[in-house]
This record gives sequence, structure tokens and C-alpha cells, in this order.
Amino acid sequence: MSSTHRDPALDLIQNRDSQPQGGRAKVSRRTLLGSLTATGVLLASGYGVNQGGALPTLFSDCATGTGQRRGWRLAPGLSVLLDSRSALDNVGRAVTLQRGRVLLEVTQGAGVSLRTTQVRIMPGQAARLIVQQQASATLVQMLDGVASIAWGSAAPLALEAGWQQLFGDTGSIPSVALPVGAGAWTHGHLVAERMPLAEVLEELDNYRPGVLRCDPQIARLQVSRSLSLDQPDASLMLLTETLPVRIQRVLGYWANVVPA
Repeated sequence: MSSTHRDPALDLIQNRDSQPQGGRAKVSRRTLLGSLTATGVLLASGYGVNQGGALPTLFSDCATGTGQRRGWRLAPGLSVLLDSRSALDNVGRAVTLQRGRVLLEVTQGAGVSLRTTQVRIMPGQAARLIVQQQASATLVQMLDGVASIAWGSAAPLALEAGWQQLFGDTGSIPSVALPVGAGAWTHGHLVAERMPLAEVLEELDNYRPGVLRCDPQIARLQVSRSLSLDQPDASLMLLTETLPVRIQRVLGYWANVVPA
């Protein structure tokens, strides 16, 4: 891939003039108490709060809700675009991805780092990469440039443009070529190429309010087509036209994808 290519998704990035660069915004006592009260209401009502739930998002520097993508300029020459249901913290040029997926672009300056639960990533200048924090692993996809990745006690390795690698809590998978449409989510699309149905539904579920479940009997059906993330219910209907599946809905909130 050419390092001079610029993704149009970065047009979404907004300046953070209302917050001091290099640190967190100041939070008033009233705002903090209000947030704690809201959290208490969620807990009292039985709302499930886990590692990837409400609390990390509530207290993160940058966060998105269901179906949202939003960009920030964190520092000169350092921009990010967060996917739906994602959150990160930053101090200067040091970024920590708490949950979800982020597109990071470095156009100038050194000293940029991005941490997840599993790895510490140090991209070079003129680098564009996607990092996804999964349940027990980190997926790193290099679109442009190169990045040094430190994982566990192993020596840092270099990941170059056009490659991706998965790093788990106890092991890593060797790098492989980027799949077609790796960055399509930045435009609101999912490009599936022989992707298991269960993985497709995970992507759609990230953009859909409510609950989306896949019957294990059809979880491994392969999907090869482009789908809209911004219109997840319409994408579900498209799947029923090409696969032997049907959608069971409960009050429009809960959807089960089951064998036809």
C-alpha cells in the first residue's frame, strides 16, 4: 500500500480545542457526582457492567456509543478515529485503548505509543494502523508505514504495511496479509470475504441497539459480500436472501439468526 494514501474517514476527525492537549479534561465536582449517581442507578437496576461495559466508557477521554464513529486530534500529527462502542485514554502522545477498535494516524513527530491489555505499539512516522481490543487478544492491522510491537517478554517485532497480527494473553499468531476491506468500517461498511456468519453478526451487533444472537448450527456459514454497518437490520435482511437463515425478532430488541 502506498504511504501517501489518505483515508477519507479522517475527515470525521474533530479538534479537541475544549480540552487541554496532553492530558485529561478537568471535571467539576457536580459533573463527577452526577456521573456517580448515574452509575449507581445503572447498578441498582441490574444493568450489567463489565470490563467492556459502561464504566470504562463513562470515565474515558474519548468514547463512542452504539452505531457511532468519531475522530479526535489528540496532539500535533496524531489523530484517531474510534469505531462504535469504543473507548480510549490519552496523555500527550501516549494512548491506551480500553475497548473496541481505533484507526490511528501519525503524520509527524515521534514518541507515539498505543497500549492495549496485551501489547505496546510504537508506530513510526507516516503510519496508519487499526488496533482492535478483543476479549483476550489484540489485533493489529498495518495500513501504511511500520510499527514496533512489544508483547510480553519477547523482543519487539516490526509489523509492516499490508500485514496484520493477533497477540493473545498467552501466545501470538504469525502475521498474515491484510484481508480485503480491512478498513471498510471507517466508511460504515463491512466487506466479508468467506467470513464465518458468527463473525459477521458480531460486527453488525456492534452497531445495533439490543441483542443479536447466532444459532450455533449456522455459525460457520461463509459470507462473501459487502454489508452496511450503519443499517444493521437491513444487512440482516440481505443475509436471509443469500443464506439458508431467518430472523426471529422479539419486540424489535432481541434478534436471533436461526436456520431457515
